[in-house]
Amino acid sequence: MPQVASEIHKDRLLAEMNDLWRRIKIINWAMRLSVSSALLICVVIIRLFIGTFAPFDLSTVLASLFVLAMLLLVLALLLFLMEVAISSVKMLQSAEYLITEDEK
Repeated sequence: MPQVASEIHKDRLLAEMNDLWRRIKIINWAMRLSVSSALLICVVIIRLFIGTFAPFDLSTVLASLFVLAMLLLVLALLLFLMEVAISSVKMLQSAEYLITEDEK
């Protein structure tokens, strides 16, 4: 099993692991919200077809489900954007770290 050479590298690895877990959580939430949004849109479409045969008005329910689906999609897209921003920052930090390590 590989060993970490110094405490500095160990601290850096722990920080990287924490960052990766944070990013994993963000991506998981973005995927859950995206899938939930898609499922709600499917429910809206199914209800539209059923609504043509139903004697009662479903327009309020359908509008509410569609608005909820759009809100979930917006949240998912914002989380994806957050993850892309974090990824970009981490790439720059890694590049800077490698450059400073080479100079030592």
